[in-house]
Order: sequence, then C-alpha cells, then structure tokens
Amino acid sequence: MEEAGLGKGFIDVRSPQDLRHPKYDDILSAGDAAKLPFPKNQEIAFESAMFASNKIMEMEGLTEKLPVQYAFVGWAYMGNLEGKLESWSLQFQLDLTVQPPKPTKDPQLKRDYTLQKDRWEQAYLEKLFGYKAV
Repeated sequence: MEEAGLGKGFIDVRSPQDLRHPKYDDILSAGDAAKLPFPKNQEIAFESAMFASNKIMEMEGLTEKLPVQYAFVGWAYMGNLEGKLESWSLQFQLDLTVQPPKPTKDPQLKRDYTLQKDRWEQAYLEKLFGYKAV
C-alpha cells in the first residue's frame, strides 16, 4: 500500500460511505485494509464491503443499492467458558451513523442478552452463507 502511494498501513478513503481512494476513482478499499474511523471487526468489514459494492454499482450506472449502515450491537459474556446459552452477558451499542457516534450500554447482566447474541449470530450466518441451524 505504501509503495503504491495508497496510504500508510491502511488505504486512504474519501469517507466511510465513499471508499474510493482520494486520488483515484477506480481504487476502492473495504474492511481491515480501509482507513476507517471504526473498530476493525467482521461486521464493519462486511458493511464497508457493501458500501464499496454500492459505489461500484453506481459507477456502472446502476441505481440498485444494498441497505448499509455503520451501527452495531456488541455483547460481553460473563462466565461463558463452555459457550452455553445459559450464561449471562451484558450489552453495548455503538451507532456510528450519527456524529458524534452515540454509545449506549446496559451494565446489568441478563440471560436474554446471550439469547439475543445467539439469534444475531444465527441470522448473520444465514445472511452470509445461507446456513440455517436446525
């Protein structure tokens, strides 16, 4: 990246929604390679890839757009060494679609948060790979 003049450590982008390089209209970056003001995780990588896809479709003259937003919910498990759904967890959220980003958290441990996390993971696996747990 550095030798090509695209950035240092990460590829520079115009904005989180326009992932083209500032100097080149035909170079896009997404995920961990993109210089984004967000944490590096699979959800941001997936969302940024959809933003890049939308930009490519726009550049090709297509009006179809994939729904995308940089907002996510996270969970922290407590005592979940065996990965059982009986454990309790706490929940935090970060909406990066507003400025400044809006964080929220619930410090109360709840089993329902563990179940929410599992439902989210199952839906995400189905969305990405068509996998559905039985």
